[in-house]
Amino acid sequence: MWAKIAERKYNDLFVYPKPTIIIIHAFSNRRIAIGIDVPGRDWEQIAWLIPFQSTVYGRFDGQRYPLWQGTRMLVLPKEELKGCSLEIKPRNVIKSITVRVYESFLVDDLSI
Repeated sequence: MWAKIAERKYNDLFVYPKPTIIIIHAFSNRRIAIGIDVPGRDWEQIAWLIPFQSTVYGRFDGQRYPLWQGTRMLVLPKEELKGCSLEIKPRNVIKSITVRVYESFLVDDLSI
């Protein structure tokens, strides 16, 4: 039911400039899952999921979705996935993070 799109691991986010976690993929389903692992203590909120689109006029961000430790399934609007990329923006106090992005491969009413 799920296909892994991307897996990124960052061991040191305290460097300057801070690395950006951007997932570029041609999505075919609105149902996605984001898995986040942060070593150490449990956090209330770890990061934000920001769908965005780059155009010749600049970058246009969509609605921000909060992310917690573990895996969270989201159903995003079609406008936020069609021709868009995803950015995962961790909190400033996070030193290392592992991000996994999954997409549902079911063909249903949530397909784009």
